[in-house]
Amino acid sequence: MSSLIKNAVTENHGNDGITVLPDKSQCSNPQFLRKIGLIAAAALSCSPLTSHSAGTENLLYQGMTLPSGLVKVGTDYWVSDHTFGFCKLISGANGQPGYVDQGSCTTAQVSPGQAVAKEATDPNNSAQTVTYAYVPDNSSKGRGVWRHTIKDGVILDSTMLPNAGIDGNRPMAIAMGPDGHLYVSLGRNNNIMRIRNPEPGSDNTVNQKTEKIGSSVVKVGPPALTFINNTLYLAENTGVTAIGAEPGGNATACTGACTAKAVNTGVGAPVYVTSDATTLYIADLGNAYRYSPPSSGIPGCLKGLGSGYGNVAALALKPATDLAAASVYVADDPTAGTSFFKGVVYGVSPNSTSDCIAAGGIVPGGTGGTGPTVGAPPTATAPVTISGPGTGATLPAALVQIGSETWISDHLQGFCRLGPNGIDSCVTNAASAPGQAVAVPSASAANVTYIYVPDTASKGLGVWRLTHEAGTGIVNSTLLAPGKLSGARTSAVAYGPDNKLYVVSGKNNSVMRIANPEGNPVDVEQIGTVTGRSGPPSLTFRGADLYFAEATGITSIPRAAGCSKTTPCTARAFAAQVGAPVYVTSDGTYLYIADISKAYRFTFSGAATPPTLTEIGAGFANISAVGLNKQTDSTTGSTARSLFVGDDTSAGSFTGTGRVWKLDMTNLTWQ
Repeated sequence: MSSLIKNAVTENHGNDGITVLPDKSQCSNPQFLRKIGLIAAAALSCSPLTSHSAGTENLLYQGMTLPSGLVKVGTDYWVSDHTFGFCKLISGANGQPGYVDQGSCTTAQVSPGQAVAKEATDPNNSAQTVTYAYVPDNSSKGRGVWRHTIKDGVILDSTMLPNAGIDGNRPMAIAMGPDGHLYVSLGRNNNIMRIRNPEPGSDNTVNQKTEKIGSSVVKVGPPALTFINNTLYLAENTGVTAIGAEPGGNATACTGACTAKAVNTGVGAPVYVTSDATTLYIADLGNAYRYSPPSSGIPGCLKGLGSGYGNVAALALKPATDLAAASVYVADDPTAGTSFFKGVVYGVSPNSTSDCIAAGGIVPGGTGGTGPTVGAPPTATAPVTISGPGTGATLPAALVQIGSETWISDHLQGFCRLGPNGIDSCVTNAASAPGQAVAVPSASAANVTYIYVPDTASKGLGVWRLTHEAGTGIVNSTLLAPGKLSGARTSAVAYGPDNKLYVVSGKNNSVMRIANPEGNPVDVEQIGTVTGRSGPPSLTFRGADLYFAEATGITSIPRAAGCSKTTPCTARAFAAQVGAPVYVTSDGTYLYIADISKAYRFTFSGAATPPTLTEIGAGFANISAVGLNKQTDSTTGSTARSLFVGDDTSAGSFTGTGRVWKLDMTNLTWQ
């Protein structure tokens, strides 16, 4: 047994030197699997972390985080992983799923997107080949597209390609044109760029340059591009679009003014597109399709390949070999990247015997649509009703009520106020990617509320205090404990009964505390840890107890105010009956919990009543926040209760697809 596995599965028995190997029943324990790591789990022949029942797919790989690109390099597949970087995948043995080879990963790009690869002659040995993998960095600080030289499954070197017009604009996706040039979409504008001559070599290097060829329809570039012949297809949030699809069109000949046109594929909100020589393979969040474009008078045809996915993030094609049939690889992350290592890859047959779902082609004079697809409204369990949604947000991470105003943490725009028509004002000089926030009335100043907002960005400075004055709005922002939380990716905060602020980090599993947040705190104290490897997206107090929405379930630290640096506490499982929560908040009596599609109210046990979990809303698309609104009529004394639910139909892949729903809870039974 290797030292890695031995160390991973050795239980601590003090100094007796006993090594205990767990039985395979532990393989169903996600906390155990995360503790020992994927390599050790595979060696123990552990069963998959995730299952999927739709279609006839095979689970091929697991243990990734938001896999946003899959590309074949030689005999291997490589993945764009949101946590590990650009990594090689190792096939599983004895029918078990494969996993990420963490030793192969490059983190040159912080957040890799759709990648492409091209085999070429090894410049150092003309009898051998290397593969150039081109990977964009779509992180907020991403500078461009990287070229990785790979041989025998190892990255030999990594080079940033010319990036004029790309640097700082979040390159999202790339496609290799038939002309050998790269085509790049951008997350901060709708320019489509071309990088000429991306391969190394003296002639190529001299002639390498970037240039704009045209634009996508929506204001930000799509997460996936692909070519069929000279036509460039784009997976935009209004539908598939194309540059050069009209008769005589040619995307490779564009020099700046080409504009994408709508293609009527029948897929309303695609998140990914790839292709072989003649066929498009398209995915929305829950389905994978095959689309044959119109040809020689034969209309286009859309057929379904697989359905029931949680959040499709990428597609790839596996050609047929002597040993196996062709497959379409579907990369899926049911948590949309909010939890580590939940991403998986399925294989599904590219063949479909079904009739065409839709037939289409280029929309005459089409512009690609007028805006993001909102989708069908969620359903609610009586006696709850839904109103909304407020639109224009991106991956809302918090919903905070201050008097009659509702504020949200928007992933791109900052901490923003919602008006009748969506976002109407934002704070841009504090957290650039705000997480779960909390509002607390000032203890010393009338009509003043302090809002504590963490910054989840990789370069975030920590937790900000925003001062809100009634009738005026937010008047200033202050960074708490400067320098103490810089780069920690603070993900969530909660205000304790001890008037202190509790903070978790996306980079480790520490639970931290900031004393005197209303003043000028200068220090941060670590008081404990959560069970996972990193902090959860939300936490809340109910009385003296602190609750966390961890990937494995709700956990808690009882009487958290008593924990300290010298007497640290560890979160423990709490039986709230929600398996993969993404958010938790409380009104002091109940817990309100959400997974990616449903919202619940958890009622604690009483003297004669057991604990109960009540579903209060369902059918949401990627819930990212919940918030409470409790209004009491000063004349009648009656109380109106509602729950705000924030979701995002594209899981943050597109700008402005976030929504806010209001669930009326007045008629529920209350303690």
